[in-house]
Amino acid sequence: MVRRAPSAATDDSHKENTGVRSTRSKMPEVKKEKAKSRAARVESDEEDDGPILNHFEEEKEEYIEDDDEEEEGEEEEEEDGSSPKGRKRARANSFGDSLPSGSQAKVKVKPEVKTLPRDEDGFIPGSIVRVQLRNFVTYDWVEFTPGPYLNMILGPNGTGKSSIACAICLGLNFPPSVLGRASDLNAFVKLGMDDGHIEIELKGAKGKHNLVIKRTLSAHSKSNHFTLNGKAASGREINLRMQELNVQVSNLCSFLPQDKVAEFARMTPQQLLKETQRAAGNENLTSWHETLIGAGAELKTMQNTADEDRKTLQTMEERNANLEREVKRFEERQEKQAKIEFLELVVPFKEYTEAKIRYSEIKNRQRAQTQAVHKLQKKMAPVQELKNQLERQHKELENRREAKKTTTKNKFAQMKRKWEQSEKLEQESEELKNKLDGLKKAEKERQKNINNLEKEISIIQEKVDHPPKFEDVSGLEEEIVSSFIISNFFDTPEALGHKARINTFYRKQTGVNPPPVPEQQLPELGFDGYALQYIQCPDGMVWFLQNALSLHRTPIALNPGRVDAARAMDALSRDGGINYIVGNIFNAVRRSKYGKRLAQNSTREIQQARNLVATAIDPAVKQEIDRVMHEAQEGVRQCEVRMAALSEEDRQLRADHKDSKNKYEVIFARKSAISKEKADFEKLKLRLQSQKARLQRLLEVPSADAERASLKTKILERARQRMSIVKEYEALLRQAIAEQIECTKLGLEYLQVSAKKTALDVLYRTQQEEVDRASAIWREVNDAYSAAKVDSKAKLRTSKERLDAAKPEMRDKFQTDETGGALDDGRSAQDVQGELDQLKAELEMNMHTNAGVVDQYRKRQIEIANLTQKIEDRDEKIQKLEHRIKSTRDKWEPALMRLVDSIGEKFSSAFDRIGCAGEIKVSQDADYDKWAIDILVKFRDDEKLQLLTGERQSGGERSLTTILYLMSLTEHARAPFSLVDEINQGMDQKAERAVHNSLVEVTCKPDSGQYFLITPKLLPDLNYHERMKVLASITANGSLKKRRPGAS
Repeated sequence: MVRRAPSAATDDSHKENTGVRSTRSKMPEVKKEKAKSRAARVESDEEDDGPILNHFEEEKEEYIEDDDEEEEGEEEEEEDGSSPKGRKRARANSFGDSLPSGSQAKVKVKPEVKTLPRDEDGFIPGSIVRVQLRNFVTYDWVEFTPGPYLNMILGPNGTGKSSIACAICLGLNFPPSVLGRASDLNAFVKLGMDDGHIEIELKGAKGKHNLVIKRTLSAHSKSNHFTLNGKAASGREINLRMQELNVQVSNLCSFLPQDKVAEFARMTPQQLLKETQRAAGNENLTSWHETLIGAGAELKTMQNTADEDRKTLQTMEERNANLEREVKRFEERQEKQAKIEFLELVVPFKEYTEAKIRYSEIKNRQRAQTQAVHKLQKKMAPVQELKNQLERQHKELENRREAKKTTTKNKFAQMKRKWEQSEKLEQESEELKNKLDGLKKAEKERQKNINNLEKEISIIQEKVDHPPKFEDVSGLEEEIVSSFIISNFFDTPEALGHKARINTFYRKQTGVNPPPVPEQQLPELGFDGYALQYIQCPDGMVWFLQNALSLHRTPIALNPGRVDAARAMDALSRDGGINYIVGNIFNAVRRSKYGKRLAQNSTREIQQARNLVATAIDPAVKQEIDRVMHEAQEGVRQCEVRMAALSEEDRQLRADHKDSKNKYEVIFARKSAISKEKADFEKLKLRLQSQKARLQRLLEVPSADAERASLKTKILERARQRMSIVKEYEALLRQAIAEQIECTKLGLEYLQVSAKKTALDVLYRTQQEEVDRASAIWREVNDAYSAAKVDSKAKLRTSKERLDAAKPEMRDKFQTDETGGALDDGRSAQDVQGELDQLKAELEMNMHTNAGVVDQYRKRQIEIANLTQKIEDRDEKIQKLEHRIKSTRDKWEPALMRLVDSIGEKFSSAFDRIGCAGEIKVSQDADYDKWAIDILVKFRDDEKLQLLTGERQSGGERSLTTILYLMSLTEHARAPFSLVDEINQGMDQKAERAVHNSLVEVTCKPDSGQYFLITPKLLPDLNYHERMKVLASITANGSLKKRRPGAS
């Protein structure tokens, strides 16, 4: 469990020691006094200048009544300008947000993050997916793929295990000082080699591509360069990517190389606290701690400065007290000046009194004219109301009239449709009558056709009963076949170099479907072309590739990043199914035949070609191929000799072929003539059957009487339908007439209301002209009233400004005289101004008293006031800073304690399992920079818990403590991967076994991050988990071999 060390100075003791508490106790009173003074300035015409405002109370009420908005605007300006501290200054809080320093708004604290979102393959973004090394330290070339959980790298000493830790550090652009080895990059290139490289593939964010970082090193210079996903990149870009993925190779709590194991134990407790905050727990811990460190230092500086200012203020107040006796000698002259100041207050007061009288007179005229305008407007109100009523009635009648018009139009449209239906029935009746008239003529025509068909059938029957004799063509067919075989057998002697009978297959070329989009539009979709453009083949094969494989309809995109998958699938599959290739992914899009024909896409990865891609040449195979080619060439020469010998035989065969062809043509002509005679006889039989069927149809036609009765029935039905339509037409006509009459009535009412409205408009305009004339007079009077009001207000403002600027005692005297009526002495403003001028002249004639002492006194008074204000401002800042520190500490300390409590609980449990004792506690201090994590351990029963240092414990004890602390930290780690190198050196078997089993249990949990454990040895029969991966490093041409336990 975590034990909180006693604090060197609590908040209360700190306040008592610095004297801040006494200052704070005075601050509310000081602020109240300042607030009262500001309120007095803002509300001077209600409180301090009460007599003046009472004297002009009626005038102020008139101002408010006549111009409320103007008065409110002036009061707001006075309030806003009364104090520069009226608004709180926005201060950036500990999170950098611009919030008022006194705001109680709650700042959201990000929740504690244990692990980053894990992808489907099990890797956390930022985990190492692949490492490739070339000419690096001990390796010529090696590539391996770690797992997403615990990775144990085993191997004897000197096989390059620690080189992997070096490669991870340098490959991700962390400085060599993290490793504690060579400081120059070229020292990591394998001896005897000019250059080498490190290539590390990191897991990208979920749904994004992995990051492949490659760093090339030179053995002859310190120059090196990076590539990111195949493109050149700077070290700054790599660092930014590492910050985004929270990779913490420089943190010993996350990345502990072999040469830094002892340095972990030598870390100061303060460093251990900072590194623990960076590696685990709430991600705001570090920023909160830094805020507390900086704010604490700033608070201490401000408190020291405030103490010095208070001492200076005390000295200045003591010096000014010594000058008060000399200042009294100056008061006699001040009395005369005070009287002058008083008269300077009376003069604007008198001017305002005279302006107020003028204002009251004009105000009465303005009020009278206002009442006259209101009276005319009230008189005009009934006319206005009647005018509005007529307008509403006018609008209502117009709407009703338009509705009736629409209804009547619909009735006429229905009548038109009925009329058209009647016309159509009448036309059908006429057609039926014409058909009835032509029925007799049709019967005669039918009898005539029957007679003609009977005669024709008898003639054809006679020919069919006595058919002609046909020649037997079977012998002719055998002759034709014999001639055809000979012709085709000897027709192609040069095809194979010798005569042979060959069976061939031929398929007629048909049209093929066009490409889904023109070739010019493919770059817009991110494709480079169609597959057929990348194939070279004979012209005869092009149609086969188009018809059978549709390669002319298969777009290919060599760069997957340029293709928008949704847009490409929609554009290519508009006409149906389509296949396309993006990178090494084959996409097959099919559209449903039903409903909305939604597109469905199935993908598969195109594997590497296995046939016809070998580039290595086997000398034995090449020799065998050369031998076969030589024999084939020899065979060709023999064939050429034989072909020359057979040329004469071929000529004779061609002559025989020509004779056979002529004989075939004669026989084929005889066969064609016989076939034509047979075809004509068969056609005659078919015509006989056709004419008999026609005759039967004519005989089956019903009699003319039945047809005549049917036509009459149809004509009668059409007449009934027309009668029904006529009745409906009559009803519609009556309805249309009634609606037309009602529409006419509405039109008359509409015209009547329009006439009334026109007459009323004339009366309304007459009365409106009278109101406009009265309003014009009111505006003239109101302008004069406004001018008098502005002049009166200006003089009132001048008097108030003079009164506000006057000394308090002068203001009190003025209020006393005003209340007692001493100012109402009947003198005008001009008389008071004359007295003021006389007093000023008398003051000029008096001898000036030495004012140096007074100036010094008053100057020091100003300095005292400024310094007092400065101290008050600084005290306020100190208070805000203390509040900020408390607010940040209230968030930081609980989160830190929870983290250390959890780590300490696991740390103590781990020590208990191996029969030892361990404890972690937070050491507090008034200086937040001195807060620390103390690791206390004991390995023997007769010992007490002792602080872990780099000198007190042995190497094995330090290693054991280090690995147990890192294991306790693992479940809270935010880094995507962690690494420890040969941490089990110096441990006994019991401790090593317990540490191993605990490490497997912790790092193979489902929510654990990637972990690397490098060790040269392991005990037998240790625990194994299916999520862990074992990598064995064996010296074999510099390559790294991977093997799981149990593999041969």
